[in-house]
Amino acid sequence: MSQKSQRRIEAMVAAVVSGGHQPIRSISETLGVSEMTVRRDVAGSRGRLAVLGGQIVANADNGGNYALNSEENSHVVAKLAASRHAAAMIDLEDTVFLDCGSTMAHLASLIPPDLGITVVTYALNVASIASRISGVNLVMIGGVFHSASAAFSGPAGLEVINGVRINKAFISAGGVHRTLGVSCSNFYEVPAKLTALKNAANAYVLSDTSKYGRVKPAHFSELTAFNGFINEDGVFPRTDIEPLC
Repeated sequence: MSQKSQRRIEAMVAAVVSGGHQPIRSISETLGVSEMTVRRDVAGSRGRLAVLGGQIVANADNGGNYALNSEENSHVVAKLAASRHAAAMIDLEDTVFLDCGSTMAHLASLIPPDLGITVVTYALNVASIASRISGVNLVMIGGVFHSASAAFSGPAGLEVINGVRINKAFISAGGVHRTLGVSCSNFYEVPAKLTALKNAANAYVLSDTSKYGRVKPAHFSELTAFNGFINEDGVFPRTDIEPLC
């Protein structure tokens, strides 16, 4: 590790210890380096730092077992590209549902300010980012907290979602399969995903193409339930992504 990298890591540790979670974007601006360089420094910090939902945190904050920790550093370029396509779809005064997962945190960070939109989410990392964007009305769904995905679950939260009408729902997935449908790793995510689908005028699977052809244990929908699929290459109808999965 270079001395410059080590000095940046020490600066990041000091910032997190003194001020709490720090956005990657502000750290990169402060240090005068790219966000990718910041991520590489975090990965080389020997466990002292971690990335969580676009934020740099001290690794002790997540007990060292946060599943998003590894996901944050996986397929970052593809996730950011997919998130940019999704962000471009958000219109003035929309009500949008943002699912849990590292890609949704990227999407939240790309929401333009002052659109007057309402963001509905049950993911703590997504809510943390959206709450700081000017002009965003946030509906945070609570319940039992699951640190593996920074998400909440429970019947009270589902009632909140049932009381909202959603223009666009962006749903995360760990697996998108032509015949076995759309699935995720955690069964506790399924009720929130299904409730959002039921109350959304338009719903999209937001995931990079590394998820295509894969199957996870918690199935929650067939491909036909969605208006489209968003990946790093753009927004596509079901028929265009079927050959890939």
